[in-house]
Amino acid sequence: MPDQLESPQPDAGVPEPEPWDRRRDRRAAALLFLIVGVVYLATATYSFVQVNDTRATAIAAWSLGTQGSLALPEVWAQEDTAIDWVREGADGNSYVARFPGAILWATPFYALAGLIGDTEVPEHPWLITFVPAGIAAATAAALAITLSFVLYRRLVDRRTAVAAAGVMALGTSVWSVSADALWNHGFTHLWIVVGLLYLTDDKPARGGLALAASVISRPQTAVVAAVLGIARAWERRSVRTLVIVGATSALGAVAMAVYTRAVFGTWVPTAGYGTSGVERVASTSGMAMGVRAWGMLFDGERGALLYTPVLLLGLAGGAVAWRRVPAWVRASAVAGVVYLAVQLRANGFDGGFHFFGPRLFIETLVLLSPLVVAGYALWIRGSKPRRLAFNALIGISVVIHGLGATVLTYSTDAERFLVERLAERCEELGVASDDC
Repeated sequence: MPDQLESPQPDAGVPEPEPWDRRRDRRAAALLFLIVGVVYLATATYSFVQVNDTRATAIAAWSLGTQGSLALPEVWAQEDTAIDWVREGADGNSYVARFPGAILWATPFYALAGLIGDTEVPEHPWLITFVPAGIAAATAAALAITLSFVLYRRLVDRRTAVAAAGVMALGTSVWSVSADALWNHGFTHLWIVVGLLYLTDDKPARGGLALAASVISRPQTAVVAAVLGIARAWERRSVRTLVIVGATSALGAVAMAVYTRAVFGTWVPTAGYGTSGVERVASTSGMAMGVRAWGMLFDGERGALLYTPVLLLGLAGGAVAWRRVPAWVRASAVAGVVYLAVQLRANGFDGGFHFFGPRLFIETLVLLSPLVVAGYALWIRGSKPRRLAFNALIGISVVIHGLGATVLTYSTDAERFLVERLAERCEELGVASDDC
């Protein structure tokens, strides 16, 4: 395999990773996808009691998949306030102003559900089925984890790569956020990993296209494409690589612009969000950045290092191993930090309300994970005290996100409010309480 870890020093105790075994590694990947997928499907959210962002995305996918149009049914016109991200489109109809990546991914799931179920428009948008959305989110997250295993095999042996993918799957917000509902993060995770795989295989066009796909799920990831493209071109001393990655990844921004123009009548590639985020990137002060960075790492509700404490030792291992890892691992980590800086300038660190743990750190976590895996292999694994401490932090992280995925997913106050709100509206519409 290309770009594997350099041979360790004699006292490091880290064996060379065995070459990719088509039969054994594929079997490990398939088994990983199956196990993680079952866990994700068992814990995903299948009701309207979820965050307004994911609920709105599911409603858009339902409309496209069962009604054949992104425009929301006219019967819901008086219910616009029930869909927090609804905007008037260029044609006067109502549309959901969410990035199209997750909507498009979930649409086939809704189309299939429509073939075997009822496609009648309910009286209220919250009365659609959210089961296909939950299945779509869990499937994307499980696939992202499986491909993460393939990426980690570029660095370490099969057993370690499976373990690393398992920690990513169950000890991080991938479980409690990405796999729970139709956030965009599962799809950015998936396409960033695909992009890294192709770039390390010296396939810049395919890598750029994968990163373009991440842009239509979350436009901020354009900076990831820029950093990875520049780093790979510098490593190869190849202007051609830079041009190819730049041109192909830019197609994501072009697709976003075309989509926004077609739906909302403007070429600004924000899918109806407006330009406030771009303005904040340019105007956020250094003081605000410091406060937001602290919150991203240590806030009681959103702190990445508090909710995923395995990162504390994992990042230390990565720092120790920094000079001994392949160039693409360092480029990935730098891209993660740059992405985080842009994210903090644009939106802060909290990412909204009524969900568990950090979500805006997920893309950075994905990009840092190869460095953490390499740090484990080159520094942590060779020391019994460090290894025991690392395993203990893994256990704590898994417990935290296991609770977040099963018990603490959404606040009881939010659930009570949403149930009461829908019940009141159903009563006004004359809908039977059992149907609500």
